[in-house]
Formats: sequence, C-alpha cells, structure tokens
Amino acid sequence: ALVGKLNKSSRNRIGAADGKLQAWNGNSISKAYKLHDGSLDAIWVDANSKALSVYLISSIVTGGADCVINVLDKTNYSQILKISFDQIAKNSLCPKIRSVCYSNDSKRTLLVGTYGSEIYELSSKYNSYKLFNTLRDSKVTSGTKYTARELVKGHYTPNQKWTNEVWGLCVFKQDNDKWATCSDDGTLRIWSVSKRCQLKSFRLDTGIKKNTLNNSLDANGEPLPPDPKTGDLDDSAKGRCVDISPDDKYMAVGCKDGTLRVFFNLTTLNL
Repeated sequence: ALVGKLNKSSRNRIGAADGKLQAWNGNSISKAYKLHDGSLDAIWVDANSKALSVYLISSIVTGGADCVINVLDKTNYSQILKISFDQIAKNSLCPKIRSVCYSNDSKRTLLVGTYGSEIYELSSKYNSYKLFNTLRDSKVTSGTKYTARELVKGHYTPNQKWTNEVWGLCVFKQDNDKWATCSDDGTLRIWSVSKRCQLKSFRLDTGIKKNTLNNSLDANGEPLPPDPKTGDLDDSAKGRCVDISPDDKYMAVGCKDGTLRVFFNLTTLNL
C-alpha cells in the first residue's frame, strides 16, 4: 500500500508486508510503526479537508491481513481507534482488509474493501442527521463504535492464488435478467443484469448434512475452514458447472469431487 508521490522531496507512507507503516522523507525512511500482525495492505490519509478535520482530527487509516483497521493521528502516528473488522462483519467470507476510505462528510462513514470481494459500509453510533452538541462528541475517539453493512460482494479466491476460479455460469430460462455462477469459493450466486449486482449468495453445502459425499462440513454440520497449508476448500465445496431447468425451479451444480447437487426454487429462498 502506498500513499503519496514518489519523488525526492515528497513525504510518502508505505504499508509493508511485515505490518509496519513506513514514513518516508524523500528517498529514505524516517520512521516505521508496527501496526498489524500480517501485511499492511491499505492506507488512507485525509486530504486536510475542513469537513474531515472537524470529525477525524488529522487522520491516517490503515487496514491489514489481520482483519484490523487502525485510525491514527497523522501528526504523531498515535492510535486513536482500533477496529476488529472480523468481529463486526461476521458474515464476511474473507475479512482481510484490502482498501479503506472515509467519507468526506459529517457522517464519518468508513468504506472497507475485503479480500473476499466485498465492500462494507461502517457507520458509527454518532452517525445521525442531527448536529453534534460539542466538537468532542463529533470526533472519532477510542470509544467510537462502528456497525457494518454489506454493500457489494462477489466471488473470491480462498487460496489467494490464480488457481481458484469461477467455473460455472448459466442464464435463467424464464427470467433472462437473472444468471447464476459457481466457483472454487464454495458458493452459488445469483445476479441481476439490469441491477448489475448480486441478488443472493449461499454456500454449496447449505442444507446438506455431513456424509461420505460431503467432506466440507464437520461432525456438527458446520462448514470447515480452508486447508491451513494450501488455503483451499475441500473439493466437495468447489462448484465446477451449473445449469437451470426450463421452468427455473431447479438448479444443478457439479462439484470438483464428482458429486452433483440439485437445488429447488432458489429465487424464493430467504438466504
């Protein structure tokens, strides 16, 4: 991650693979701050706008592979707030942070992009349409609480390599505005052409009990995490092809382990 312009007289901030925020002065590092347990992949610095200076002081925001967001005072790099993103966005398939950005208004909305191809909107408890009573109440502090709302999501690569792909795609026969996809991330997704967005998403092992044909669930029927060595899901969770019946009521998905799964009436499920 990089913020600034690369020239001899510039002051740049660079996020490093060791989780440090490097402060550069020209072509040399003036200081490095350890902020994340893992790579620091996202940096946002306010542009000294009057609106942001009232609500955020003078801030730097960082995000990392440890699913943590830090809000720092830009003047001395001290931590103002630490957000454990995976705790407030528990539905995220992969909450590692890839981008962060504050809104340029009094709502203090924070947009977060994840490795799971998701965009979340984080709003603080002070995010209201009334004027703040005091300047102290309006600033982001160590006590500011955020809630997360999912805005956009899509397929992603669990093993974080090019070997995870989107394999299956088909268009609904009766409603040509909708289409479905499946991939190595273990999900089946339904999209809208006109709305240009995803309508529904759920795991391919939804509603399937643990048995010899489904190794992606544990003994309690809960989804297993990716393999810690490879990052891959079990082959029984990887969708390879998908097709829909002529009446749009049935959808068949072929998986990498050789199994075929048939789903009924997906468009009416509240998932």
